[in-house]
Amino acid sequence: MPENSYICNKCGQRIIGNLFKRYNSKSYCVGCYSVLIQEAIKQEQDKQKLYKYIKELFVLADCPAEVVNMIESFLKDGKKPSGIEATLWYYYEILGNKTDISFIGKTIREQYENAKKYVIEQQQIKKYNETVNLNVAPRIIKISSSSLNNTNFSKKTSYNMEDL
Repeated sequence: MPENSYICNKCGQRIIGNLFKRYNSKSYCVGCYSVLIQEAIKQEQDKQKLYKYIKELFVLADCPAEVVNMIESFLKDGKKPSGIEATLWYYYEILGNKTDISFIGKTIREQYENAKKYVIEQQQIKKYNETVNLNVAPRIIKISSSSLNNTNFSKKTSYNMEDL
């Protein structure tokens, strides 16, 4: 392999010359690099949205360092910021549990899968509701007066105000 030739770590394309970019000590072609940067920007925005939600939920000025470290460890374990946010929303707002930041790690660990199932169920219900046809034609039922006379209604079905 020539000295100034690289292989993209994502698509496997051979990169010759200075047409490569480095990200996390790995070489990428320009196309894959731009995709990685966009994904990193989106993930950072999602994390900031999660931290904002945590501050609003627990009425905090800033997220404590131990909470930030805990969230970072969950993210390294493969959990997504939107999943963590959905877990907190499910546990505290849907189930109505008392907000206590000291149990946030335990809550995320134990309720992540339950929240995921709940969100999936809600999405399926929403998808089904979008497919339901609510424009049902009205049905007209004709009743003859002779069929009303044969029923067991009392003869006096209306009342005068004076009689009450």
